[in-house]
Amino acid sequence: MLAQVIYPDKIEPNGLDDFLENGWFRMGQSIFTTNFLTFKNNFYSAIWLRIVLSNYCDSESQKKILKQNSSFNVTIANAEISKEKEDLFTKYKNGINFEASESLHYLLYGNSNSDSIYYTKEICIYDGNKLIGVGYFDIGLDSAQGITCFYNPSYKKFSIGKYLMLLKISYCKQLGLKYFYPGYFAPGYKLFDYKLMLGKNCTQYLNLSKNKWINTAKFSDENIPLLLMRYKLFELQNKLFEYNIEARLKNYRYFDASLIENIFAQQLLDFPTFLLMFDIDENNMIPIVVYNVSNEKYQILQCRSIWQSELTNSIVEIYSDNLLQVAEVLFESKTTSEILEFIGY
Repeated sequence: MLAQVIYPDKIEPNGLDDFLENGWFRMGQSIFTTNFLTFKNNFYSAIWLRIVLSNYCDSESQKKILKQNSSFNVTIANAEISKEKEDLFTKYKNGINFEASESLHYLLYGNSNSDSIYYTKEICIYDGNKLIGVGYFDIGLDSAQGITCFYNPSYKKFSIGKYLMLLKISYCKQLGLKYFYPGYFAPGYKLFDYKLMLGKNCTQYLNLSKNKWINTAKFSDENIPLLLMRYKLFELQNKLFEYNIEARLKNYRYFDASLIENIFAQQLLDFPTFLLMFDIDENNMIPIVVYNVSNEKYQILQCRSIWQSELTNSIVEIYSDNLLQVAEVLFESKTTSEILEFIGY
């Protein structure tokens, strides 16, 4: 699945390693995976990253950050939430221009008030007795995942966020862990690009097509799943036009609906883009065509509308009329010619 969330009662250290290895990540007291994102009606691929700690060493710019912050006091302990940390998180949240969690407690625990399913550590930075930065990360058997960093906006010139990331990596390397997972970056969306600056020789990305971790030095536009999907669907669209078949390329608004708590429908469509060839029928069924980068095949999917929106969408290329559930894979093939043959051309 391209988007999924589960709510385990507990995650053992080796279990966390396995999740991270396969492109999953923490969300509150759940764990999720997604391969696509949307910000302000723009769609992006989520490319999961990890640091090979045995290959990591500080660059000159990173050494500069470590040196300029050396006068601050640093503590590392088991994670706790306090009013002081909540206040700092609120101050940080009010100083940024992107959406953040409603509170630190919600970020780490969601709606849960029970014990954490993760083994979480915190790094706190103090200027004298003043708390100016906090970072949280989870420890597995051989791996760790960085959850969040926040700081007093008045200390922005000290690059406290990057400093916290470097401290996490250093601590995990001292523990003898193999990997540190900082989350994902999104090609074309610069907010997450700082994660690529941790070191070219030690940073890997999860290639969705090959299901393999590859050094980011080998990353190119050809490795962006969303672009590959669009290219392949555009290729099929042109073939269909030759037979006077209208096929509209759509970005699907609800591709990540499976990540919403309390949505229990199975097999929700999680592709971010598809070809729409027919309108919904009287049985709420609608066939679409997707390109699956995991098996490199076109798929004709029979989908069912399980919810209809009453809102009018003014953006033509975005499909938000229905929440779609996959009822059946009608046909799949690697070639456009076989797709055309299946539909009778």
